[in-house]
Amino acid sequence: MIEGLLVQYVEVDEALVLEREGRLVALIYPSPDLLEEMNRRSGGQQNAGKARTHIEERLEAVRREVNGRLPGYSHISAVELQETEFVKTVSNKIKRAVYYPQDQEHPQDQENPQDR
Repeated sequence: MIEGLLVQYVEVDEALVLEREGRLVALIYPSPDLLEEMNRRSGGQQNAGKARTHIEERLEAVRREVNGRLPGYSHISAVELQETEFVKTVSNKIKRAVYYPQDQEHPQDQENPQDR
């Protein structure tokens, strides 16, 4: 549900929401347009940091808007920029297990072992 809300925004191409230390964190792979904008702005090494900051600010605005549509217990605490596309299964689903620490498995991963 939360991931579905995130990908409705033009800034977001793919999203994965996971729990870290009891809080929800959204990993976001930005839209191609936003990535292109980042590449345009980062003509040099100095500008790369500014372009990344700009994208992170846009994704933070998306987080705030999505949180406004969610009940308090489902609020996203943080967003993290995913700079590469998510690792996918052959059926083009995100391999969630890849993004969880080894000692923390996601219940959904246990339900679909064929997608690993």
